[in-house]
Amino acid sequence: MKNIGHFKKLSTTVALFCFIIMTIVTIVIGLFQSSIMRLLLREKEENYLSILSDTAISLVDIYMQPYINLTEMTAHNSYFSTAISQVQRGSEFGNTNAGLTLIDSLDDGVDYFDGISYMGICIRSEGNLYLQGGNVIGPDTGYDITTKPMYAAITEERTIVTAPYMDNVKNTLAISIASPINVHGAVIGFVMIELDLANLSDTLAKNSFGETGQITLLAGDGQIMVHSDESYIGQYLSSAGFEGDALFEQVSSPDGESFEYRENKELYVGILEETAQGWRVFINLTEAEYNKALNTSAIWLVSLLTLNVIIVCIAIFLYIRKKLQPIGILATRLSKMALGDLHSTLPSFSREDEIGVLAQSSITLVHNITAIIEDLVACFENMAAGNFCYEHKVKYPGDFNPMAIAMEKVMDNQATTLVQVRDASILVNSGSEYISNIAHSLSQGATDQHIAVNQLLVTANDIFNQSQHTVLEAQSTRDNALIAKDYVSESNLQMQTLIVAMNEINIQATEINQIIKTIDDISFQTNLLALNASIEAARAGDSGKGFAVVAEQVRMLANKSADAAHDTASLILKTIHSVNNGSAIADLTAQSLLMVVDETNKITRAMEYIVQTATTQSDNIQQVNAGLNQISEVVKDNTATAKESEVTSENLTNQAILLNKLVDNFQIKEIGKGDGIYEENV
Repeated sequence: MKNIGHFKKLSTTVALFCFIIMTIVTIVIGLFQSSIMRLLLREKEENYLSILSDTAISLVDIYMQPYINLTEMTAHNSYFSTAISQVQRGSEFGNTNAGLTLIDSLDDGVDYFDGISYMGICIRSEGNLYLQGGNVIGPDTGYDITTKPMYAAITEERTIVTAPYMDNVKNTLAISIASPINVHGAVIGFVMIELDLANLSDTLAKNSFGETGQITLLAGDGQIMVHSDESYIGQYLSSAGFEGDALFEQVSSPDGESFEYRENKELYVGILEETAQGWRVFINLTEAEYNKALNTSAIWLVSLLTLNVIIVCIAIFLYIRKKLQPIGILATRLSKMALGDLHSTLPSFSREDEIGVLAQSSITLVHNITAIIEDLVACFENMAAGNFCYEHKVKYPGDFNPMAIAMEKVMDNQATTLVQVRDASILVNSGSEYISNIAHSLSQGATDQHIAVNQLLVTANDIFNQSQHTVLEAQSTRDNALIAKDYVSESNLQMQTLIVAMNEINIQATEINQIIKTIDDISFQTNLLALNASIEAARAGDSGKGFAVVAEQVRMLANKSADAAHDTASLILKTIHSVNNGSAIADLTAQSLLMVVDETNKITRAMEYIVQTATTQSDNIQQVNAGLNQISEVVKDNTATAKESEVTSENLTNQAILLNKLVDNFQIKEIGKGDGIYEENV
């Protein structure tokens, strides 16, 4: 539970809320003012850069104008008319008096003006360029003036300022200014000067601005003509480390608007404007310096706004703390009351605003709650003393009234409950006596049941032992029958083997009989041959006597062989007859054995059934035995329970008597048989 005694001060919370609101409003206003200031300062910076650009253009024009005036004044010299009339009569310009005078005047121009590398006069008809000091270059020296940019002064009939180029002699960047020579409406040549840009670079460098600001002069194609870093002169922007599409777009079409670009990876802000010569004045400075004024102004603005917020918040905090101080005092007192302190004094405030009303309401609340709690304490003390007839001493206003009604209901319910307890204790007393008698009867019956069940259990055990013996005998008989079955089966197999062997003897005897017939035939043929041999020997006379003796011996052997064959055949026939008789007897014996096997199988199956039946009976008897054991245990438990119930009922009777004595000590209200509520000492 949250610690009620410690709380945040309302003044601090309100001041913090006001501080947050003021901070948000100040930030919004600051951002708005900063945006406006940034726009104004940026516009001011752009105007400043534009003024610098205009100033630089003016410096370029001021620097260039004397040189342009020099070429134009020289081109309008009246000596050119005289010199041309002499040239038209066949003389070269450099050999005429007027021409020599004009060439000599070139030295004065070069000496008078700084930065002029050389000055010359070009005669169109000759193609020669006469320089100060008397030098002449032209077709004879391999110099084609018509290919030079300055020759446009003749073709365009106006003063030309060329694009910058490298002077091969001085190895510096230079430009040429050429003005056409007009004699009697015809352009007969031009006056030119080559101008070194070093002096122009010094002039612009003297007008640099800021810490990083500089003025750069570019040709129309982006070639750097003037720069504070001489290593950049003659290079193009793209190859000198300048980056940014806006920069190159401005070089192509300058509009005088500021833009951002990068020079050697550093961010710059610049502005580009075109000069009368077609060049580009490039004013630039780093982005950091460009925004320096913006950043300084933003810092001052944020500082002032922050100081303003702090001052306003302090003033609001002091005002709120003063106005809300009574609420803090009330909060402290109510916190003590929430922690159980009902007797501390509560200061009063002579104010007619909401805080005064809050203070007076708090005093009334504390008084009412204190009175109600004291009355409730008295009520509970009476109830603790057994008096349920207490009457409330104070009035319970408003939503406190249900509390008084609830207490009345509690006392009435307690009184009703005690009456019911008293009645129930009487019933319990009589019921417990009845239960005690029944429990005694149950105990005696359970004891008799226990003795009977034990006798039944002994009988069941005897039956179980006999069934077990029957199962063992049946299993032994079954096993012996199976052994006899195996012996008979083996004898039957041996008898079948004997029958097969006798059949084979019969077959072999038949084959021997055939062989004996063959021997008999051979003996008969031998006898015939011996007889024929004797006849032939007799015909032969004395020479055949020996052969006749041999033939006789052969005939005698043939006769003996025939006799032996007849005897063997007779014996074999007798053997076959005996074998046939033996086979018949063996068949009868085999059939008898098969019948024995069948009967043995029947006996085995019968014994198997007897074993299964005996086993089942044994299992059933065992289950009956287990059931009887359970019944015995239940009867034993019932006996113990009955005895315990008898003891418990006796204890319950004693407790009911004690409960009646305790209820008699309470003062309760009962609903009587008549009207209203009456007080009774039960």
